[in-house]
Amino acid sequence: MTASSRMPTRVFSPPRWFSIEVLSTLVHLVKMNDMDEQSLLSDYENLYKNLFNQKTPKNTMEWMKRLSLSVMRAISLERQAESQVERIVRYVNRNSSEPLSLKTLSCQFDISAPYLGRLFHKEVGKSFTTYLNELRLRKAEELLRYTTLKANEIAERTGYANVNYFYTLFKKYKGCYPSESKARASRDQEGVVHSLKQK
Repeated sequence: MTASSRMPTRVFSPPRWFSIEVLSTLVHLVKMNDMDEQSLLSDYENLYKNLFNQKTPKNTMEWMKRLSLSVMRAISLERQAESQVERIVRYVNRNSSEPLSLKTLSCQFDISAPYLGRLFHKEVGKSFTTYLNELRLRKAEELLRYTTLKANEIAERTGYANVNYFYTLFKKYKGCYPSESKARASRDQEGVVHSLKQK
């Protein structure tokens, strides 16, 4: 007799086999929706251990029902939150000069700050801080180009209370300081005016 023929063969009952199929589908759904597997399903070893610990077919089906409802509810909330991110982005676009942060937005829109941060990055493709800074600095660049406002005034108008921080960020994102950007814009405008005069 070979070693393989002496090994006991595990035969699953129909409810148990069906539960394994459903469990695989739930895991796939959680992955497909890019959700936190650990918080929803725990690790796979414990997940299947819980399944095999169910003593009767009835217990197995009730356990699967609770788990399925939990996953479906989480997916539904995730999709609602995704549409909420769109509303938050519109709010940020309209109020970018206000003192905004994940904490203030989480209070206003009734969603936890860490969760909002993860969701924002997932939906927008960048962190909230990066998005807000890029938005503010684009507006700052427009004000430098088309107004006579000084850099400290522009910093205040675009949401930066600390002028030095504004200078640092501008250099980081735009590759030059505000004064250099303004000088460059002035030269460009003078060039356009000069070319128009020559025509």
